[in-house]
Amino acid sequence: MHTSVSHSTGMNRAIANILALATKLGIGSSTPTANTVLRGTGSGTSAFGQIVSGDITDGTLVNADVNASAGILLSKLEGGTSGLLKSNGTVITSGNTIGSADIADDSITNADVNTAAAIAVTKLAHVGANNVLRSNGTANVGGQVVNADVAAAAALAVSKLSAGGTASRVVGTIDGSTMQMTQVNGSMIPAATIGNSHVSAADPLHGDNKLIASSVTGNASTSAIGTNAIHANRMSAGSFIESEVTRVFGAASIPQNRLVTPLLIAEQTLGSPAGSVTFSGIPQTYRHLLLLATARSDNASTGIDGLALRFNGDTSSIYAYQLTVSAGSSVSTFGSPGAGQLDLGGISGGGSMPGSLCLNDIVIFDYTSARQKQARCISGGIEGSISNHKSFFSAGSYRGTAAITSITLLPTGNFIAGCCFTLYGLPA
Repeated sequence: MHTSVSHSTGMNRAIANILALATKLGIGSSTPTANTVLRGTGSGTSAFGQIVSGDITDGTLVNADVNASAGILLSKLEGGTSGLLKSNGTVITSGNTIGSADIADDSITNADVNTAAAIAVTKLAHVGANNVLRSNGTANVGGQVVNADVAAAAALAVSKLSAGGTASRVVGTIDGSTMQMTQVNGSMIPAATIGNSHVSAADPLHGDNKLIASSVTGNASTSAIGTNAIHANRMSAGSFIESEVTRVFGAASIPQNRLVTPLLIAEQTLGSPAGSVTFSGIPQTYRHLLLLATARSDNASTGIDGLALRFNGDTSSIYAYQLTVSAGSSVSTFGSPGAGQLDLGGISGGGSMPGSLCLNDIVIFDYTSARQKQARCISGGIEGSISNHKSFFSAGSYRGTAAITSITLLPTGNFIAGCCFTLYGLPA
């Protein structure tokens, strides 16, 4: 204080009071700083400083005293053995686990589930006996597996199918929708679906009444073949082997009463004139050959001219033949011991009676052998008028040792359109 300056009595009293207040507050030498308050030091004096826990009476702070953006750190909260804080509806407690009621319904999403969660099937809702969890195209539902659930490329192994408990059965439909194991019957096989390739070569159809005659090309009968003869033109060359014949007939050869010969190899009917006719690629599965020729030429002759044969295209002079010709009571012969072709049959000349053709029945014996081949021919035709008929009987040989694989027929002049030539195979 200013002791050397005179003051009025009132001022001195005020100063005295201030000094007394300072003594009571215990300010001492403390000086206020930022974020400080005047607080008791606990030693009977006061000083400026920050508020500490002891300056606040327990239980006096309320929710409103805490700033909304206080951002209190979790580390400032009291720890617990379970590390969980939750409300029981009245107070916040610790040491409890999270239960179903603590999680809002429909709040957990796919992202909330760990990719390695490996949720056990037993945790999923039961979908009912014999049902599976499947999609109906919109949602997952419980139900049975249906046809649409199996991929078109599934390629299920036959071993995965039920055997049905009965031998010699296949899966079939009875009413168009119901599947069950049953034997194959005729109603299951559409007409004309079984071909030759479907029948095992090791187990051919055999025995009586196993084939229907109408199922064989060219036979209009509807009765079973059974014990009747199987015609030669119903079988292709080489279609039977000895073991199959034995299976059918009980012997290595087909009984004569079960087979009608000959067997057709090929047939040619001319649509226009031709200087020759050739059968090539003749199968080597027969014993003999039968050649039928109905022939007429465009030659101006009114008589019957010669019909010649060559084998394998061979023109060398190793053919020999002899003909006997009869006309009425007249008989004449002619032939050759060494010719370049085999003159066996006849052919009506173009000047003979209109519409007449010469018919030739030629048999070639042992055509596959490695020795000389023999042939014979019976033929006949009208020469000039209906009253003049001429017949030929001829025989000849071919000294070639190779099997005959082709036959060429040669006319005098040209064969006219409509001439017909048919080649058959004759079994032994």
